[in-house]
Parts: sequence; C-alpha cells; structure tokens
Amino acid sequence: MKAILSVVLIIFLCNSILAQDNSKSKDNSYAIARSTAKENIIQMKQSVLLVRLHTKKASIQALREIGKNEDADKVENRQYLENIRIVSAFRRHFNFCPVYFFYSEHSQNIIDKQFDKVLFINDSLVEDPSIKPDLTSFYISEFANHQPDTAMYYSGSTYRADGSDNPEPVKKYYGGTELQVEGLLVENQVFVQLSDPFPNFIKSGIFNSKEMANKCVTKLNDRLHNFYNAQ
Repeated sequence: MKAILSVVLIIFLCNSILAQDNSKSKDNSYAIARSTAKENIIQMKQSVLLVRLHTKKASIQALREIGKNEDADKVENRQYLENIRIVSAFRRHFNFCPVYFFYSEHSQNIIDKQFDKVLFINDSLVEDPSIKPDLTSFYISEFANHQPDTAMYYSGSTYRADGSDNPEPVKKYYGGTELQVEGLLVENQVFVQLSDPFPNFIKSGIFNSKEMANKCVTKLNDRLHNFYNAQ
C-alpha cells in the first residue's frame, strides 16, 4: 500500500513540475514553425513559382482504350478549360513573384532537378522550349487535395505508472490530424505542402467552377503579400 501511494505521489509531483514546462515547449515548437515560415516567405519573394497543371492523360487514354472516345473527349476538354482558367488567373491576379507553368508529366523531372527535360508552357497551354526560368530557387503551386499537416509539435510530457518504482515519461504532441479538402496549395521543391503558419492553402470548395481559379489565386496572392509584409 505504501509503495502504491509513493508511486502516486511521485506521479503527482512530476506532472506538477512538467505542467510548468509544457506550455513553454509548445510555444517553442510554434516559434520554430514560425521561423521556418518566415524563411520560406522571404525566400519565395526572391524565387519563382512553378504551377503544376494536370492533364489526366492516364484517364483519357484508359477511356479511349475501351472505346469511350466521347467520354474521353469530354474529360480532355474539361481539363483543358480548367487549365486555361488557372493560367489566366495567375496572369491576372498574382504578382508576388514570377510564375511559370508545367504539365504534371514533368513532375519527376522537377523532383530530380532534371530541368533540361522540362518543357514549360506558354499562356496558350503549348509547351515552349524558349521558356527557361531561373530555377536556382523555386516553389510549387497546384490545385489538389490539401495535404494533412504532418508536423507534430512537441507539447510537453506527462508521466504514467508502469508498475515499477520508476514511472516512464510520456511525450505528447499536437497537430498532424487534418482532413483532406481540395484547393490551391503551396509546396516545396518535392511537392510537399509547406506547413503552417505559412499561407500554404486556399480552399476552393466555396467557389463555383468558373470563378474558382480567380478567387483562389487572388486570395493566395493577398495572403502571401500580407504575411511577407508582417515579417
């Protein structure tokens, strides 16, 4: 009985001490995230933004292979119009940094930094070998599913009794449990969405298809400028 009471007392005292440090640990974790976001926004202002345009070539080809050419044409035309809207939106509403466009088929080349194999796209959605951006530093944007924030920030420790005389510390974390929704993303050079508090995502679900690109790009541009000016 005395041993049990001793363990309980130790747990109580340890948790009381650690509680004072937990808030500091959480603040320190956020400070690191804030510092990283600051570095990214300053770097992005001096970089270029590469916008990935999807083509759905695999889906279109699959439809044609089973003889559904009419359905394939609909998917192809719909994707073409969507890409035209995206290019137009960035040309009209984005001025935070220079913007270039590429098709998703070149994604692996971007990751591998095989830039000589990447053909960038003009405003008519035609690949143009004369377009050669300075890719010393770049970020990526695209309309896609919001990637869950995988950053798990340390928020402190508590203790549990493990049946011995020495309770083991249990680390606690927050973050990393967001659901996926569709919108305009900002990503690093290997297509991983940047983490909060960087303005890394604009939800598109609240806009209809015709105005979606314009609204999302405008919001992203405004948030990037605001975040940059706040540093």
